Amino acid sequence: MLLVPIAWVVVAPDPGRIVGALLVASAAGWSLATRLWASWATPPTVDDALRGYLAVGCAIVVTALWLDRHRHPIIRRPWLGLALVGVACAAVVVLPAVCNASIPGRDALLPLLKGVVIVAEDAGCESRGSCERSFQLTADDGADPQEVARRLTRHLEDRGWRGVEHEAKACRPLGYLANPYRTCVSILHLRGPGTVEVLFNVFNPREPRISYASETP
Repeated sequence: MLLVPIAWVVVAPDPGRIVGALLVASAAGWSLATRLWASWATPPTVDDALRGYLAVGCAIVVTALWLDRHRHPIIRRPWLGLALVGVACAAVVVLPAVCNASIPGRDALLPLLKGVVIVAEDAGCESRGSCERSFQLTADDGADPQEVARRLTRHLEDRGWRGVEHEAKACRPLGYLANPYRTCVSILHLRGPGTVEVLFNVFNPREPRISYASETP
């Protein structure tokens, strides 16, 4: 949140009290909105508040530079300050607009390695903040479930999942700056049908879970 004020301090040739006051007011507005209304629930709104603050701050700084261009040409401003302004304005479109959790795609596991086939597949969402896709797999060459699990573990490790071998489960963030969602994969032995299940889950770990306890008379 300090990116815009720092950019103005670097790029401004004088104190610029009016612009500074406007930036302070926008920061105060962002803080108030985040404190009162923003949350990490599903879908999260914290990133929306930050995006709005950056947009307002960039609009203030760019307008001030444009209005003062005759006294202080923009091309003669400190390049570091202009670069910071550019980064702050780019962050407005870089911050993702995060919606509900998405169902993991089939390409999280496919294409399969040779010798392993899918016998059942299911996908859906438990809530707005948690979706999953499961595969039940077996070997077409007579290998037992333990060997199938080992093959799948190596397959997932080759696809970038770290930790599956030791914990039979691995998690990682989805990769966005303000995206709270994480995705996990786990390998489970299904003793009944003698198959192996690979479960992919996308969830928001910051969303509070609500437990409903039965009332006692």
